[in-house]
Amino acid sequence: MLQQEIRQRPVTQQLMLVSLFTAIYAVFRYFPTFPMIGLSGTSFRAGDFVAPVIAILLGPWLAVPCIFFGTVIDYAFAAPVFAGLDFLPATVGVIVAGLISRGRVGWAAAFYAVLLSLFVALPLSAFWIRTIWGFTLPFVWLHIIALLILISPLGFNAPKWIRSSNGVALALGVGVTILAATMAQHVTGGILYETILFPVIHVTTLSRATFFWSFIFYLYPIERLVITVIATTFVVAFIQAVRSSKLDGILGGIGSRPTTSRSTLDRRRLHRSTHLFLNHFRELVRSRSN
Repeated sequence: MLQQEIRQRPVTQQLMLVSLFTAIYAVFRYFPTFPMIGLSGTSFRAGDFVAPVIAILLGPWLAVPCIFFGTVIDYAFAAPVFAGLDFLPATVGVIVAGLISRGRVGWAAAFYAVLLSLFVALPLSAFWIRTIWGFTLPFVWLHIIALLILISPLGFNAPKWIRSSNGVALALGVGVTILAATMAQHVTGGILYETILFPVIHVTTLSRATFFWSFIFYLYPIERLVITVIATTFVVAFIQAVRSSKLDGILGGIGSRPTTSRSTLDRRRLHRSTHLFLNHFRELVRSRSN
């Protein structure tokens, strides 16, 4: 069980791990990467690359305080952008990645689906984007693909592959996990952007919001795929190094050993959750089309 796995570690070891990875995250988060559209002088941070890595290595519940305290530490060097809630996107990312890596794929998919539904339901979210090639696509097309991957056999096998000693299987499991996590992080950032920053940059009508999302539409797939590739490469190399040095007992859940699976129960829960999500999603599309 996930909770038992965490409680079995000595408290001093938990504090050591949280302190170490808080510092690592704070250092990475200090360095800017992609500029934030609409706000001059602001940018995304390199912490986006390491947040899902921390979740896979530590699990969700130890990773969350690392993200929170690492973000708060960085407030001393860069003012918060989302009214002090800058830790939320990465927190969502580590929860999704941690749940997947610990075998709770159904919970992760349901959590991601709820966030995606919330974003689509917001009044200034553009659902359809008219592309420069002349056809329309949903703004969240890559999110839909990521969610479908997560609820497919690829997603449900990811926890097993993360514990595999086979390099290809390990890379595939980590890649699926990080893709879902970084996409959940992105949709959370979109929710914060719309609810907190749109009033600041005077985006108050759907037409202006659609212009904004139309620009983001071409950028976010590149950004998220780059993060997935870099983070996957790093975490695979790190896991293999830890295993070869026989230190995998320190970090929960990454040893090459079989994992206790609750996939049947997860699949049943996910089937019900997916049915409800698809019905809700269909209604949202119909309402936006009218």
